[in-house]
Amino acid sequence: MFMKPIKAEQSWTTYVLSSLLESWSASRASGTAPLPALIALSHRLGVSSISAVAFGSVFDLAEACLGRSLSVNRCCSNDLPAGEWALIHMLNETLRDGDIAALGAASGELIDALVAAATSARRLLAPQEHELDRLWHTVHAARLSH
Repeated sequence: MFMKPIKAEQSWTTYVLSSLLESWSASRASGTAPLPALIALSHRLGVSSISAVAFGSVFDLAEACLGRSLSVNRCCSNDLPAGEWALIHMLNETLRDGDIAALGAASGELIDALVAAATSARRLLAPQEHELDRLWHTVHAARLSH
């Protein structure tokens, strides 16, 4: 199985996603329901409960595509399997060549459902466009005043 290391300089979004993914994986491995743990973790990360539920749906679909449980165990390793990295790339909107293939030989409809769910979940983490505009104008005004 191809593994890639988790980089120390990862973005906040990648940190949130990998933390949620790790929680999901740990819950599955212990035989407990993963959604309550995702919701509890989302509160600690400052992410809405709605986002946690959306990511839970994405993780369920990813497991259906892979035909196995998602596997993340950062306490013992800083590596993720290729399927899990493909999922994080999809959620970060940086899908790369080979990522879809790394998600398994699922039907096109199942992959399409995963992509749609990932797109929706990803948008829940992104600031609204008007918020980005406000931040840009604030930065621009600060530059002009100095």
